[in-house]
Amino acid sequence: MDMEFLGAIEPEHGASPEQSEWIALIAAHSSLALGKPKQGVNPFTKKAHMYKPAPDYAQVLLDGAEVGAIHGAMDNSNRLEVWSVAAAKSHVLVIAQDVASRLSWRFVRKTDA
Repeated sequence: MDMEFLGAIEPEHGASPEQSEWIALIAAHSSLALGKPKQGVNPFTKKAHMYKPAPDYAQVLLDGAEVGAIHGAMDNSNRLEVWSVAAAKSHVLVIAQDVASRLSWRFVRKTDA
C-alpha cells in the first residue's frame, strides 16, 4: 500500500510530550488501531520472521480498513509522522488534527513545514 507523507504532529513550544499519552490515545480513539504484526522474510537469515510494529505505531482506519498511519518519527524527535493513501487523504487529515488537539499539540502539514 503506497502512502504519502502528509505532515507531522508536534508538541507546542514548552510542552513536555509523553509517549505514553499517545499510546493511550491509540487505544481510546475509534479511528485508530495498534499496528498488526506481519509475517515476512528476514533478509539476513532468509527465514520466516514476524515483524512487530513499534508500540507508537497506529493504523488510521476508515470503515475498518487501514487508510493511513501515524507513528513516532524515526529521528527520535518528539513528533508523530502522518501518512495516508491518496484516496483517504481528507479523512486522515481530520484524524491527525483531532489527535493533535487531544494531545494539546499541533498538526503541521507538509506544505506548511
